[in-house]
Formats: sequence, C-alpha cells, structure tokens
Amino acid sequence: MSTPVKISIYFVVVAAILAVVLTIFVKTHVTADNVRKEFLPLLEKTLDREVDFGAVSIGLFSGISVSDLNVKEKNGKDIFFTVEAVELHYQLLPLLLGNVIIDRVNFDRPVISCSRLDQGDYNFSDLLISKTPRSHINPIIDNINISEILSATFNLLVKEVIVNDGTLLFVDKLKNPVSPFRYTLNHLQIKARQIAFDKPFPVDLSAVLNGSNIDISGHYDLSQQTGDLTVHLAPLDILPFAPYYRDSLPGTLGSANLALKLEADLQPGLIASKGMVALDNVDLIFNSQTHARLKDTQLTVDYALTYDATQELFDLSTLLLSINDINLGAEGKVDLSATDPFLVATLFLKKIDLREVMQSLPADLTRPYQKYSIAGIVDGQIDLSGRLSSGTELLKSARLNLTDVRASAENLRAGVSGDLVYKDRMFQSQNLQLQYGDQQALLQFKFENVQEHHLQGNFTLTAQTLDVNKLLGRSDIVNNSTTRNRDRSRELQRQPSLADDIGPFDFPVDLTGGVAINRLLYNDLPLDKVTATLSLKNNYLTILNLDGLVAGGELKTSSVINLAEQGLTYQGTLAVSQSKIIPLVGGVLPDLQSNISGSLQLHNSFSGRGTLAANVLRYLHLKGSFNLTNGQLSGSSMQDGLAEFLGSTDLKTLNFDSLSGQYEWQDGVSQISTHLDSSRVKISPFGTIGSAGQVDLLVGTNFAPEILAKMNISQNLKHTISDRQGWGRLPLLVQGDLSEPQFGYDSEALQKQIVAINNQQHAEEVRQADQDDKKSVKKMLDNTLNKLFGK
Repeated sequence: MSTPVKISIYFVVVAAILAVVLTIFVKTHVTADNVRKEFLPLLEKTLDREVDFGAVSIGLFSGISVSDLNVKEKNGKDIFFTVEAVELHYQLLPLLLGNVIIDRVNFDRPVISCSRLDQGDYNFSDLLISKTPRSHINPIIDNINISEILSATFNLLVKEVIVNDGTLLFVDKLKNPVSPFRYTLNHLQIKARQIAFDKPFPVDLSAVLNGSNIDISGHYDLSQQTGDLTVHLAPLDILPFAPYYRDSLPGTLGSANLALKLEADLQPGLIASKGMVALDNVDLIFNSQTHARLKDTQLTVDYALTYDATQELFDLSTLLLSINDINLGAEGKVDLSATDPFLVATLFLKKIDLREVMQSLPADLTRPYQKYSIAGIVDGQIDLSGRLSSGTELLKSARLNLTDVRASAENLRAGVSGDLVYKDRMFQSQNLQLQYGDQQALLQFKFENVQEHHLQGNFTLTAQTLDVNKLLGRSDIVNNSTTRNRDRSRELQRQPSLADDIGPFDFPVDLTGGVAINRLLYNDLPLDKVTATLSLKNNYLTILNLDGLVAGGELKTSSVINLAEQGLTYQGTLAVSQSKIIPLVGGVLPDLQSNISGSLQLHNSFSGRGTLAANVLRYLHLKGSFNLTNGQLSGSSMQDGLAEFLGSTDLKTLNFDSLSGQYEWQDGVSQISTHLDSSRVKISPFGTIGSAGQVDLLVGTNFAPEILAKMNISQNLKHTISDRQGWGRLPLLVQGDLSEPQFGYDSEALQKQIVAINNQQHAEEVRQADQDDKKSVKKMLDNTLNKLFGK
C-alpha cells in the first residue's frame, strides 16, 4: 500500500473520529433545553420584554434553528416582534476550540410593530438606551468553553444578520390618538455584518413603501447611537402622508411624487445630510388665489445641511432649487433656540431667463402677464438677517443684475438693463439703461429709508434722443385731417367722463430729480437740449423750469400735477420765444405747416383735468398772449373764405409785420382778440371759437388803396369806407364752422362807420341841419346804405 493512500486513510479515520466526538459534544452541551434555559432569560432581561419561541433544532453543521419567536410589548399583551424562524450558524473550528462565533443569523419573514405614542416616544425608545457600561462590554470572546458562554452574557460577535421578507407596521398616535395613522413597509430586507455592541457595523436595508422601493445602506454604532446612511427612494405618492405636511402648505395638494437620493451622518444630537430631493407631477391649488395653481410641476432640491439639536442650530450650507428648470440657490443658518428664531441667509438667482420662466410656470399663474411678453435675464443675490418675525427688516442687502429685461404694453416694447442695489435701507440703480425701440436712456436713482412708509430719493434721467411719439404709442402720426376729425367726432359721441379717466394714484414717495435730453421728439417737432427739474411729493408731481430749444427759439414751461385726483388735475405756464412758427406749428399739427410763418413770442397759463380728449376739452382753461413777427399767412380756410367774399386774390397770401393777440379758452370755448398788421392789410378778429370749430367773430379790416382798388365790391362802398389816405375800413362778421366759414358785413358797425365818415364829409351840412329832425337824418342814412350796396 502506497504512502499517499495510507495518509488518506489515516485522515479519513481521524476525521470520522473527530466528527463522532464533536457530535457527542454538541448533543450533550448545546441542547434545546440549555438554549431555552440559558438564552431565554438573558434575552428577556436584555429586551425587558416577555419572549417566547417554539421548537429549537440543533445540528452539528446546520447550527441552531428557532421557530415562532415572539417578543411582546412592555405591557405584556401586544406583539412587538414576531418571526417565523430564526437560524444561527456558528463557525465549527472555533467551536472545537471552545469558542462560539455566530457566523450568520437569519430572521425569516419577521413582522415588526412600531408605534409612536401620543407623548412622542416610540414603543422601542427604551431599547435605544444602553444599560451596560461601555467598560463592561467585550464583544469578541476567545478561549472560553461553550458552557461558560451559555451561562454568561451572550455578548457574542455576530458576523452577519439577515432579515428576509419582513413587514414593518407603523402606527402614529401623536397626530391623532383616537384614530391613529397607519403605514406598512413590505418586503423588508435587512443585512447587517460584523455586528458588535461597541463599534459601528454595516447595515443594508430595502423595502417597498406604498409600491415604491426604498434602499438604505450605511453603518451604525448601537452603544454611541451614531451612524451614516445612504438613502434612495423611488418616486413615491406622498398624498397618503398628508397629515404630516398639510398644515405647512399654502394651499391644497392634489398630487405629488417624491424621490430621494441622500446621505446622512447621525451623531448624538447632531444630524448632517446632503443629497437630492425631487418632487414630480406637483398639483397645488393656492388658498389665496384659487384660480392660480401649480400643475404638472417639477421641483428638485440639491442640499447640504447640518442640524445641531443641542444648540438648536440649523445650518444650510448648500441649497440649489430648480422649479421646471428655473434655478435658485440659498445658504444660511437658523438659530431655533429662542421662541422667535434668528435667520442669516443668502438667496441666489442663477441667471434666470424670464421667457423660460413664463413658459415653464403653470399657465394659470402666468396668464395675466402673458400679454406683456416678458423676456430677459435676471441674476443676483439677496441677503437676509434677523428674527423671522421682523418682516421686511429681514432684508439687509440685495443686488439684481438685469440683462435686456423687456416687456410690451400696447404698442410699446420697453426694456431695462443694469444693476439694482439695496443696502442699509438704501435702494439705488447702477448704470440702469432704459430702452424702447432703438432709443436708450440712462436712469440713476437712489431711495433712502426704503422700509419706511414714505420713500425719499432722487434721480437723474439722461438720453441722447427721446421720441415721445413712440413712448405714447404714436409712432404712426395721422396727417389726414379728415380722419382725425372723424376720430374726434366718434370720441365726442362716446362722451367719456372722469370715471373713465386714469387715477387716482397714491405714491408714498418724496422724490426729486433732473432730466437732460439732447433731443426730444413730439409729433414732428424736435426739441433740443431739454432740461427739467422734477419732484414728486404728497402725490403732487411738480415740473420746474423745463427748458428746451425749439424751432430756433426757446421753450420754457412749469406745471404741477395732482396725481391723487381722478383724471389728474394740473396747472402751469408755458412760454415760447423767438421760435419759427412753421416748424413749431408744423411739428405739432403737420397739416397746417404751410399756413403761417414768422417768429413767435408766446406766454400762456393753463389749468385743467383729465387725460382723455373729451375731458381735456371739457375742463381745460387756457389764457395767454402771443406775438408773431415778420411772417406770412396763407392757405387757411378762413383766409381763403375772406379772399373769396371780398373778391380779392391778394388776400390769399398776406405778409405781415406782426400778428399779435390775446386768448382765453374755458368751458370748450376760446375767446380771442387778435390783430394782424402789415404794410397793405390790417385785420383784427374778435370773438369766440368753439371746440367743435364753431366760429362767431367780428373782424375789423383795413386795406391799402392798391388792395381796395382790386376788390370786387361797389365803387360807392369803396368810396364810402375810404379815409383821406385811401385806406378802406370794412367791418365783417364771420360765423359757421372753421372749415367752411360764412362771411358777411357787420351792419351795425358799418352803419356807425358810415355815420362817422358821413359826419366828416358833411360836417358843415350836418351843423346847419335841424338837430331835432331825427327822421330826416335816418332817411338820409338809409338812402346812403342803399346806394352803397346797389339798391
């Protein structure tokens, strides 16, 4: 027999002998009675609960199996923990040497009943408190025999514990002791390795909560109650958990799915965590605005935080919030130790695209603002500090950077770019560019004591070019007088009242500022080098010394506007000096630009109420005087009508040395008194012109001999109205409408004029006539008038 064969036989024989010896040893020392006798009291003492189990099976290689293990609550009635089978697998070699090392413990289909009591404690809170001093724990037991282990404390090294297909029932009596909330974790799987009572050991857990998978892995130290965890939660419908968040929401939640991916570090009195929380399919109806709601909204939060329970300090080092891809950020601390918590935080706006915001947010929220077509980029940060109850005083500083932020209103598309800065109750702009169309203006402002009821501040507005027509939505100026008259007629037919007008406004500000515009355009009229000083106080807008160069001259105006009245009320003065009337009038009324020329001096005071045309005409009061020198008058319907009535084409174009007068507009009627003076014609209209164009004028005229000679009137009349120098004086009456005036002779004035002329020519005859023969004088006058007019 060869040597290898002999060695093999010897090995088999020795192994068989050892197996027989070990079987006898296990059967005689590790028995069911010994386990029940030694282990059960120790387990009940450790858990402070009544424990029971069914059959115990012991095998040399299979280990120890215990069926139907039950642990009752401390009250001894309800079941706290039950498991169908518990299997303990030990290592064979240490057992031969007299040591017990549990290789694996299996819990098959356990059911754990956890509950939170109405006082806030849990039914297992007492198990989290170590009853044995740390110095008395020796987790690895070597070189002692089995009987000593069984009769001692059973503080063993357990290499692995497995929970298979468990169920966790949670009952919460804190919120509602009468009808507590109940939740169930199914398919609970737990795997713990290298378990010891005085140092951390790894743990893995998985379960299904309301159909969603949850996975937890990490380490935990039972004696120190410390650990670290990684948590993954698949999207979970959170509506069943509404009792825990319902009161903290600003509305009613209709749907939401929660997903988690986070890490947590647990220390006594301290929790540190970081990770991601995602809410999907959020449907929320706000309490304050039931028509506005979040619908199908996605919310994602990336965070890193620490909570120190001993100091009651919440530290948020990172918070990145995304709402439908709108990104915000925050960091800060909250001291919760006082009744009124103290906050120090910074909010970050991460280049927010306003157009994407309008498209991403629910339509119910953005619908009122869609018509403005808001766009642009907003970036910046906001710093908060103070007690949570301090309201707006929490705001300590802020900076917003606006990049091409634009909005539309009617025909106006306006934008703004620059910085807005708030600090120490001061709010100001930095390089704030206002834009509309191809025009820009630079606005600088500063407000102090921002958090008080009334703001105090100042501003400056500068621009190279400012087109008021575009600002007022009048980019296409109507030049057709017929169209304008038709629109005016329609507006008068509607008869709007002050109730239809703008205002009243209440601006709690005390504001002063200045305006400097290199060129300002109104209709077709350009004003150059415009400057003004403005103030707004107690809802009165005061415009002081608005000066500008216009049509070769200068314009000055001042006014006060009461913004607190419906339709606004206003009063002021306007003066124009040495301005050319053609560009001045043509700029304001383009269809009249060829009617008149000359250099204008104007002084005017005005007051009124309303901004709608009908209200302006109804309440406007104007009073002033003007003087136009070295000009020409032509092309007006009034002038053409006069030329036609007198049969003189020379009157269609009049060159004059001066055209001056006074006027007063009130209650929709203008009272005028004017005088045109030239080398060949002198005309003096006096009377009224209504807002609808009604004319009622007495016009005194004087014509040079060369003009009078060409007139299509009778020679008798020419002779009668002529003075010694040959000038003809003819009083006229104008009535009807400005567009189609009706001319006639002023009979009364003409009679008086003829009497005066007749008295001069027949002075001697009149002095010799009988003064008492009134009838003869009247008869003579009537005969004279009949002869003059060809009767």
